[in-house]
Amino acid sequence: MKKEFWIKKDRTKDEPDNWKKMSSYEFARFMETADGKSRKENIARVPGGESGEPIIYMEVDSQTAKEWKRENNRACYLQKTMNALGIEVISYNVSPNTEDWEVNGEALLENPDCHVEDDVLRSILTENMLDAMCHLSEIEQEVITRLYLLDDPMTEHEFEKAFGVKRCTVHYYKVSALEKLRKMLSENV
Repeated sequence: MKKEFWIKKDRTKDEPDNWKKMSSYEFARFMETADGKSRKENIARVPGGESGEPIIYMEVDSQTAKEWKRENNRACYLQKTMNALGIEVISYNVSPNTEDWEVNGEALLENPDCHVEDDVLRSILTENMLDAMCHLSEIEQEVITRLYLLDDPMTEHEFEKAFGVKRCTVHYYKVSALEKLRKMLSENV
């Protein structure tokens, strides 16, 4: 994936012609300089972007950089979690490659007897759960994912063997994470 780096020529000015576009190589060399090192905290990936488009990094103010980094970290975590859980997002605005054939969302549903309301509620609960999971520590996220969210969940004993973490420690993280999730989810209801 191609990357573009947009750095201000003069960091004190916010003018349209004050930008310098750099390649990955040029950016790496720039970051080795004292000026580059002093600007490091203000360079962040622009959130979003379509697949196939270049990944763009820009120099912005420190608050915007923190927000963009937080947003990108959350998107990355959600994608990682959805991949681990086998969740696939299907757009209702899909046109297959077959010419002159349009598909509406109902044609994409595998089960014609499904209940849309139940699916929407499940989706909302899943979204709330994933949002709440972002507030857990990395080990708590791993414990909850492995013990509850996989198709073939582990037991505490299996987690202990697989990761070399004592069972009582696994249990502690599980109880701690479940309590945090209960509090966060009860606030969302």
